[in-house]
Amino acid sequence: MIEQVNEPKWDSTTREWIVDYTINDTTIGRYVQRIRCEALISAIKYIQMINEKKRKTAMTQTMKGNCYISGPITNDPEYKKKFEKAEYEVIEMGYRPVNPTRLIPVNPNWKWEQYIREGLKHLLTCETIYMLKGWVDSPGAKAELDVANMLKMTVIMQRTKQK
Repeated sequence: MIEQVNEPKWDSTTREWIVDYTINDTTIGRYVQRIRCEALISAIKYIQMINEKKRKTAMTQTMKGNCYISGPITNDPEYKKKFEKAEYEVIEMGYRPVNPTRLIPVNPNWKWEQYIREGLKHLLTCETIYMLKGWVDSPGAKAELDVANMLKMTVIMQRTKQK
């Protein structure tokens, strides 16, 4: 009589499920379920992809609108981290973030004015502007705020954490 000796074990090296079988207490070998396992992994990845698409679709349908992130960039080596953190803050407030540090490529041949022009193009696609800490020391952020005020956009100031 053929009997299963153990529960299936996952072999992460070969990426296979392995089960031992015996006939009359004599081990006859292993049954490898690689094809079924690979199909299962593919199915799980597909379901995860579909769920992520559904989540993104639901998220964008419930968003309040686009929110441009504005703050100091020049001479701030940490600006990308600050803008990335701000993206999460903007999402938590219910807006779609428009992050100029992601949308505008760094071009060593460009002057400051060219970056401002590109930023303003993205600002004009928004209904809201999110001003990062330190914006008062940034001529570019001040210019973006002036445009936002002229266009009667909603202005949100980044809060400082209270201790």
